[in-house]
Amino acid sequence: MFRAATAADKMPGFVNKRSERRATPYDMKRPPARRPKPLELEIGDRPINLTQVLKLAGMVMHGGEAKTLIAEGLVRVNGVEENRKRRKMTIGDRIEIDGAPTVVLVGPSPPTAATE
Repeated sequence: MFRAATAADKMPGFVNKRSERRATPYDMKRPPARRPKPLELEIGDRPINLTQVLKLAGMVMHGGEAKTLIAEGLVRVNGVEENRKRRKMTIGDRIEIDGAPTVVLVGPSPPTAATE
């Protein structure tokens, strides 16, 4: 029985024991993807809306874009999908959007003592 040569037959690689064909680059095991370091966004003592946090972090250009992302269910706060546009955010909350680095809200830095 004649079998036409395929691109996988011409590629160097290991023989896949399960199907007895040459392995393609897609069969090779890939290293796990690295997660980028979370961004820390300093907020004041007062609560702030989720849409405002997305704008301050640079994840969106304007409030309308932030509201659309939230309405489509693409924003997660502390690992839970968030649908409230006016959700009050507090220090320690983590905001995640697929394809963007995680944002962690931090409090204001303590005042430094002035030296004379």
